[in-house]
Amino acid sequence: MKKSLNKSEIDLLIDKSIDKIPFEMRKIKFILFVVKIVNKHKIKKDHFIKIVLFFYIIYTLYYFFIK
Repeated sequence: MKKSLNKSEIDLLIDKSIDKIPFEMRKIKFILFVVKIVNKHKIKKDHFIKIVLFFYIIYTLYYFFIK
């Protein structure tokens, strides 16, 4: 029988798995995610660079101050 996990166990597993992924790798995945969204909505190149930088800064601040 499968044992169901409660929310705290799931959160703990997620935290452990996230810590195993290097920060640089997560940064790249995040930027690729933003690029995919921007391409989907056909945004101009100059706006694209601003959007990627904006999200990158937010993500970096989140990682260093909240984590």
